[in-house]
Amino acid sequence: MRHTHHRAGFSLMEVNMAVFVMAIGILGMVALFPLGLREGVQARADLKQSMFADHALNQLVAILSQTNMTWQIWEDLADGFEGTGKDFQSKLGSIGNLMPKESPGGDVNLASTLPGNWTIGVGSTALGNDHYWITCGMPKDTPSARLLGITVRSTDTDDKRKVWGERNEPYYAEVLFNGDPTK
Repeated sequence: MRHTHHRAGFSLMEVNMAVFVMAIGILGMVALFPLGLREGVQARADLKQSMFADHALNQLVAILSQTNMTWQIWEDLADGFEGTGKDFQSKLGSIGNLMPKESPGGDVNLASTLPGNWTIGVGSTALGNDHYWITCGMPKDTPSARLLGITVRSTDTDDKRKVWGERNEPYYAEVLFNGDPTK
């Protein structure tokens, strides 16, 4: 009677297949790293944009919520306004005391304080007046002329208006008229 001994272990073919399967898995994982990095950079840019929009909307709501706002300026904004911080300030410029004070005796300059120290994207390019766009108007689904909708869009590139319409979401707030409608 012959006894054959079975040797325990893996054949060369089995080892090659295992290495092949592991290589495919590791390459798949490595391929996800650039995607994750890109998404991280985009998330950081989106967060900066939403923080700036919140900052801008808070200032605009504070300006438009004042009790010394005139009905004429309110109606002009409700009829439709589009522009930068410079444009918005010039629209309100006829009423010097309407702008909130930064310090005693000084009017806030939206063109310089609204962008402030913000940067666009993840780089160090300073946010300028041409990197955001303000839109005001009466909401279409609201019958009251006392309500004003404000939209702020910002961009993290130099494509400016093209990118506003295609890539970056608008940030929106509503303000109720608090002034005297007879003025």
